[in-house]
Amino acid sequence: MIERAMKIEIIIAAASLSLLCGCGKKAASPEPTSVPVVEGKTIVRLAPADDNATFEAMDGAVLQDLCQKIVNRLESAAYTGYQLEFEGSRTLAVRNITDSEKLRTIVSAQGKMTVTDVDGKLCMTDEALTGAWYAGTPDPKVFVVSLDFTNEGAALFAQLTERISKEPEDRQYLSFALDGKEFAKPKINAPVKKASVDIESGSDSEKVTAIAVVLNSGELPVQLKIVEENK
Repeated sequence: MIERAMKIEIIIAAASLSLLCGCGKKAASPEPTSVPVVEGKTIVRLAPADDNATFEAMDGAVLQDLCQKIVNRLESAAYTGYQLEFEGSRTLAVRNITDSEKLRTIVSAQGKMTVTDVDGKLCMTDEALTGAWYAGTPDPKVFVVSLDFTNEGAALFAQLTERISKEPEDRQYLSFALDGKEFAKPKINAPVKKASVDIESGSDSEKVTAIAVVLNSGELPVQLKIVEENK
C-alpha cells in the first residue's frame, strides 16, 4: 500500500488494492466508492489514451507509479484535500480540487520533454534532467523554468549549445516542448556550460508552474486523457 502522510486520500475498491501493492495480480473491475463532493470544487476524470486499455489489466507496479506521480504533482503544486478514486476499469477520478488550467496539465500531461533544432532534429529529451523548477524574475510578466541536468545531460547541452551558437543568427534557436507542445524557444548565441539553466517560458505563471511540476515528477507510465470534468 502507498505509505504517505494522509494529507490526501487514495480511495480504491478492495478488489484493486492488490494492484496498488505492486504484486502484479489482475483484479476484477473495482466498484465506484461513494465520495462526498465539496461545493465549489471540481472532479476531473481520466482514462487511458488507448481506447483498448484498462486500468484493471495493468501491472500493479505501473498503477502504483501512476498514482504516486499524480500525487507528487498535485502536492508540488500545493493542492490539498483532494482524493483519487478508480471508478470501474477505465476511469481514474481526481476529486474535490480547485479548478484551473494548471490542474488539467498536471493530472493529464504525459511529461515527455523534447529539445529540437530549427530543422526539427531531436537533440535532447527529459532523460537528461534530474529536476525542473518554476522561477520568477524581476519582471513580473516574465517567468522561467529552471532545468537541472544530469552530468551527461549538462555535457550534451554544452555541446549542443556550442554547435547552435555557431549557426547563422536566424538558426540560433532551440525548441523546448512538453508532449509535443512548444513552451520555450530561446536564442542560443553562446555555449551554455552549466548543470542548471533557466529557460524563459512566456508570461503565464500557471502554465509555467504546471510545466515545471510535470517535468520534475517525470513521465507518467500510462498516457492519459481527460474524459470528463464536473464543477
